[in-house]
Amino acid sequence: PTGYPLYTVLGWLWSHLLPLGDVAYRMNLFSALWAALAVALLYPFTRSLLRQIFPALSPSIRRLIAIVAAITFAVTPTLWSQAIIAEVYGLHIFFVVLIFYLLLTWGEGRQPRHLLLAALTFGLSMTHHSTTLLLAPAILVYILVVDRRVFLDWRLLLKCLLLLLAPLLLYLYIPVRAPHTPYLRLPLTEGRDLVLYENTLPNLINFVMGGPFSGSVDFSVNLGERLTMAWGFLRNEVSWAGAILALTGVVGLATGFPAAGFRRGDTIDSSGRLAVLALTGLTYIVSVTFNLVYTIGDIYVMYIPSYLMLVLWMAVAVGMGASLVRRWQAASVVLVLLFLALPIGLFFSNLSDLDQSDNTSARTGWEMLLAEPLPSGAILISNDRNEIMPMWYFQYVDGRRTDLLGLFPQITAGYPTLGHVLDLALSTGRPVYLVKEMPGIEIKVEAEAKGRLW
Repeated sequence: PTGYPLYTVLGWLWSHLLPLGDVAYRMNLFSALWAALAVALLYPFTRSLLRQIFPALSPSIRRLIAIVAAITFAVTPTLWSQAIIAEVYGLHIFFVVLIFYLLLTWGEGRQPRHLLLAALTFGLSMTHHSTTLLLAPAILVYILVVDRRVFLDWRLLLKCLLLLLAPLLLYLYIPVRAPHTPYLRLPLTEGRDLVLYENTLPNLINFVMGGPFSGSVDFSVNLGERLTMAWGFLRNEVSWAGAILALTGVVGLATGFPAAGFRRGDTIDSSGRLAVLALTGLTYIVSVTFNLVYTIGDIYVMYIPSYLMLVLWMAVAVGMGASLVRRWQAASVVLVLLFLALPIGLFFSNLSDLDQSDNTSARTGWEMLLAEPLPSGAILISNDRNEIMPMWYFQYVDGRRTDLLGLFPQITAGYPTLGHVLDLALSTGRPVYLVKEMPGIEIKVEAEAKGRLW
């Protein structure tokens, strides 16, 4: 759930057209591609943002700040970690940056085509990651602040709505492909299958709406603990220095800028400042608020859009400083280059942890497991879905040992725990193996070592 149809279609094309490495490597590279494009697009996006806030600042200084901001975002550890594995967040953040860039471009020139392109991009992003919907309040307020007359132009609004909704037809990919997807019906015994997805309209709606993940929204969480967790994520992401710099930027957007740094006659576009504050501030507030009550295990990855807002606020803070000393070009350049210390520090402090170039444990581990003399039709079980996925990769991509069946808790709603999965496996009469030793399993079954398995 939710199906990720755009990622699936683009990933299929990419993995079939790129003659480089194996499929897993290509899909890792697919994430790197979109994350890199997001970083590249962040440069003109930041330049546009700075133009709207600091019209009197020299273009060369704005360019330099935008370069350092893009570099900073590139080495934030969460984005970096997701940019080197087969995951959906590189493409998602590309869409976030593109939507905001198109909105700022519209805000500068008021050309309807940019607003129409933003609507189309929003719709495409919805076919990839449904949390795009969290951007809607910030976008609507931004448009209201920049030019509220848009909401009176029903022809333009209708075109935007159609362009936003049209890409959602891509979700029809799910019922079209479901009958041809082998792992959606897993054979247990003769005439008995484990059905992961029933291809009906109610199931499609439930699937697209998040399926089992929709139950992860919990308004009864301990808010203090969740806020402490979020602050820990933020501090580890950009360091104390980055957090203070971002806070300076957002306070500057909210209160205006010191007048001492400006010549008589210079003006600061207060409407541009407030529009940028609405876009970035509401995006941050809404996304973080949602993350506080969304209790999935890897919630840290959902904070990537909020870190993008932090980097933009850092750029604003540096722009404020550069504005104060802009009478002296050399001083402005030095100040901006000091900003470069942040991404350099992030790069070297995270490089060893995030370097996965030698991490082949999933492949080598499963190659050894599949080399074991397993009887035909054996069932392999783990208490962790991620430990079974490499086996599915070997089966469905490489065609190896397709007779085996890999099971794990929550494979369907009817089998939420390891105990349920064990009952299911044993009821088939097929040989059952654990992929690792699991202390405490003796409460349910007897297990003995068998080569690398149990």
